[in-house]
Amino acid sequence: MNRVAFPVDGFNLYHSVVKAQEDNGGTCVKWLDLRRLCLSFFDKVGAVVKDQVEMDGIYYFSAPPNHCPPGTLRRHRFYVRCLRGSGIQVHLR
Repeated sequence: MNRVAFPVDGFNLYHSVVKAQEDNGGTCVKWLDLRRLCLSFFDKVGAVVKDQVEMDGIYYFSAPPNHCPPGTLRRHRFYVRCLRGSGIQVHLR
């Protein structure tokens, strides 16, 4: 059985989705489903059948945007709650 872990850099993820939004005519992609995205890579880790791959975890690393306006911080906190609710392990520094 192959075990796969996915570390996610929240800062780089955020700026990548902002860029993707700009490149796609303003279509919002900030609510990317990280779990589904990670699961979509299972066939790339040497297993033809998804049952041969076990999720070790998704680890989201970030820092609270305390330097930003209150609305941004509020949205970040909500996003982090959603990530945790979907089983993603969040590590804030």
